[in-house]
Amino acid sequence: MSQPLPQLPKPKFVNLIKAPPEVPTRIAADLRETDIPGGLIGCEYRPLSQPVYFREIGERGLVAIATSGLFRRIAVDVASDHVVQISHVESSKIHNVNRRLDSFNRDVEAVIAHFPFFAESD
Repeated sequence: MSQPLPQLPKPKFVNLIKAPPEVPTRIAADLRETDIPGGLIGCEYRPLSQPVYFREIGERGLVAIATSGLFRRIAVDVASDHVVQISHVESSKIHNVNRRLDSFNRDVEAVIAHFPFFAESD
């Protein structure tokens, strides 16, 4: 007989109030005004303690806000405001995640709200 799934705490949203001075002003202001997910289900996604600006990636750089897995970063593209993922810091390969930070937050909230994804009998 299977054991019931443990009740996992639902992640909270956190604020990255303090951005280093090299983070573009507009992005730093957005991050001060917008909370980001403090985690997802499990340890796949984790916010950084403060944003990191990768000036050399993309057209005008990326501002990393979280890790995803062991090496990937979730970031805001400075040129487009899109939320993107890079495979690792040395990579220039960018994968779109969402159009904007607020859309990303709504999607994460929807995923969290639907957890657990299967009934215990599945």
